[in-house]
Amino acid sequence: MAQFPLQDAHQITHPLVQDTYAEISAELGFGMIPNLFKSMAIRPELPQSMKFLIPLTAP
Repeated sequence: MAQFPLQDAHQITHPLVQDTYAEISAELGFGMIPNLFKSMAIRPELPQSMKFLIPLTAP
């Protein structure tokens, strides 16, 4: 269980995180955001800097 809130796509208000979620969702192709990225959404610069992980999580 997470010790901090996971941010679902409908909860995001920061434009950088919204854009990053959209890119992740499009790249993975199944409309899901991995919890790794959800957990970093509380700091908007983190998901953007971790996008190199997307190919590692793709099916």
